[in-house]
Amino acid sequence: MMKLSHATTLSRSPIILCVYLVLLSPVYPATIFSSIEKVGNITTAELIKGFGYPVERHTVESSDGFLLNMFRIPKMGPAVLFTHGILLATDTWVLRGPKHDLAFMLSDLGYDVWLADTRGNCYSHKHKTLNDTDEKFWDFSFDEMGTFDVPVLIDYILERKPPHKKLFYIGHSMGSTMFFVMCNTRPEYNDKIHLMIALAPAVYFNKLLFLPDNASMMTARSMRMALRIAQEGLATHELLPRSRMTVGTARTICGPNAITLPLCHFFIASFFGISHPGDMGQIERRYVGNFTSVIPSGTSIKTFDHFMELAMSRKFHRYDYGSKGNLERYGTRRPPQYNLTVVTVPTALFYSRGDVLVPHKNVERLGSELGNLVSLDLVAKSTFNHMDFIWGKDARKMVFERAISLMESHRPRKLKIRLIRSEKLRNKTLLQP
Repeated sequence: MMKLSHATTLSRSPIILCVYLVLLSPVYPATIFSSIEKVGNITTAELIKGFGYPVERHTVESSDGFLLNMFRIPKMGPAVLFTHGILLATDTWVLRGPKHDLAFMLSDLGYDVWLADTRGNCYSHKHKTLNDTDEKFWDFSFDEMGTFDVPVLIDYILERKPPHKKLFYIGHSMGSTMFFVMCNTRPEYNDKIHLMIALAPAVYFNKLLFLPDNASMMTARSMRMALRIAQEGLATHELLPRSRMTVGTARTICGPNAITLPLCHFFIASFFGISHPGDMGQIERRYVGNFTSVIPSGTSIKTFDHFMELAMSRKFHRYDYGSKGNLERYGTRRPPQYNLTVVTVPTALFYSRGDVLVPHKNVERLGSELGNLVSLDLVAKSTFNHMDFIWGKDARKMVFERAISLMESHRPRKLKIRLIRSEKLRNKTLLQP
């Protein structure tokens, strides 16, 4: 049975107060959100359709029984798999539309775009045999996501893409974490990736929220204490699911004309990394309500707890079950560390000095340990924050264009020629009377 480690100290930090308030709030599960511009309640598929693109929905079963959701924007070109960060979902990739969102930009270039939802979020909330009310359903972290989910998603895509034998991978935050886990636990999948694009990769956490080391450590301990209280005292195993209440609150206090918008912005900037505290330069006011409507989207308490373990240990390792539990699972008293040198996939890291969740020195440490780092891209703007890598006003110029350039340089030439010929033949056929 999944248990959280007991923390010894409970901080009086306002961060923890916010965690307690959120955990103790009643929620009413839903899988829809309210969009801006009076579009109404809309899903990822409806968003994609609304912008004029074709879309498919796929359900993939992981080897341990989770039913994983993927949305596809079909094209003939190389496949690219997008994976989102913690407490997010696939709709985060398609909120603004063509020329603004990376998914649409790649589709316009002929890439076959696949958007994956991690287990436990509002779109991947089912299991073959377990109910979401079962404790065992929530006994997972990014370890299981990388070991069981990412490999089966890759295989599912490639099976539908002959003669393609590889795909591109784009991971934001935890999406990158899962990938590096996979390369350790399933190293054969190194050979199935053209290029890995890691946006604000969440691996090392020497500091949290720009706090000094001691304060970061205390904050991590306190957060784990709050989670343990929620789990054991309230029998809660799901963390921050998307609900009608959270969507309605976001729409009310984070609307473009709301008097509370500055307070809303400061909160989401500090805790979710949307734009920068005190500087809304990277976020357009008309999008704030839309962004906050899709955060949070739910995950397991254990997933968040695993990240807090990394923040406390300053290492990248498997989940810590305590000495006895570790001996039973791993054969060692301490959880094994992931070996980043075995990541032989060509990898590009994008990071910034303004990221409140993933400080730049931690990404540089990650880059120094990877087995095949091909690019380490520091965003020039010092206030570029964690979610700006997806939603920032300058994301296209500062991140997307560079990422696309790297992908094009790793795109198989023979495959490009074959696809160009196929497209010319198709167009010729269409022009015949």
